[in-house]
Amino acid sequence: YLVRDPVQFGGAGWSRGEQASEIDITVRAAPGVSLDTLGARVNELLAKLDREGIDAEALRRQQNRYESDFVNRLETVAAKTSALADANLFTGDPASSTRLLKQVVAVTPQQVHAALRKWVSGKPRVVTSVVPAGKRELAYSGRTPAQAAAEAALDRSQRPLAGATPVFKAPKVWHDAWANGVSVTGTRYSELPVVTLQLSVPGGHRRDTPASAGLSSLTGQLMNEG
Repeated sequence: YLVRDPVQFGGAGWSRGEQASEIDITVRAAPGVSLDTLGARVNELLAKLDREGIDAEALRRQQNRYESDFVNRLETVAAKTSALADANLFTGDPASSTRLLKQVVAVTPQQVHAALRKWVSGKPRVVTSVVPAGKRELAYSGRTPAQAAAEAALDRSQRPLAGATPVFKAPKVWHDAWANGVSVTGTRYSELPVVTLQLSVPGGHRRDTPASAGLSSLTGQLMNEG
């Protein structure tokens, strides 16, 4: 629909995050078309999609395209390894790297329609207008009276005051000494299911003897070779 009407470019996308996801629709107006006209057309198409439902053949084409892109991304050994490692890191099962593909391919038109009604149709949204400098009147104006009043009352000539400086909370650090003389320093990090280990070994050029010149550098390079 979008390419035939007052739109020069149109597209939609979805990004998946660990905590939340977002759906974005990007449209570029054809010359002489206002963003209000563009916004009205997008709303009209979304309403039509909600009213008529999801075309099964169109969904099948998108699923085929997604599956093709998914498989092509795994063409190299490095890509396969990264996909397996990510799946193992976040789920504990390397085989789950293809779970999202199976879910997308199994989606039905009814499920897409239900998601449209739950997350898109009539739901709050953020609309960003990109217009030429000094042409703010061209921006999309589809705001409620309350939103328009709040914007009009905003004094944009004054820079907002900075908020209170957040209190820095240093992580608790613990220290230990092993029986073999190794000193250990650590802290707990629970935001992601990852563990980071850094090992510092006394070495370098300062500890090289004339007979072993370059040995520490060579050893460090070989440690990355498995």
